Amino acid sequence: MIIIRILKNILIWVLWETNEEGKYCISQRNKFSVGEQIEVMKPNGDNIEATVKSIQDEEGNQMESAPHPKQILYIDLGIKLDRYDILRRKEPVTEL
Repeated sequence: MIIIRILKNILIWVLWETNEEGKYCISQRNKFSVGEQIEVMKPNGDNIEATVKSIQDEEGNQMESAPHPKQILYIDLGIKLDRYDILRRKEPVTEL
C-alpha cells in the first residue's frame, strides 16, 4: 500500500495498488483531466513530469476528468510509480 499526505492544498493523491491493466489506484483530491501535466516527486528529490493518459472509475468506465473529491479512480501516467512517490499538478511559475 502506498500512502501519501496532502500538503498545503496542492493536488496530491493517495496511491494504493495497480489493477490488472497496470493502472494505479488513487483517491483523488482536486479536479484533474486527461492530458494534464503531473509532477511525480520522488523520495530522492528527483521530479519527473508525466501526462495523464487515462482515467477510469472503479467500474472501468473511461473518464475525461475527475471532478469529485475522494473519488476512487485508476490512472495511467505512462510511467512506473514507486512507493512514496508524491503526485501533484504541475503549477505554472509566477513571478512576483
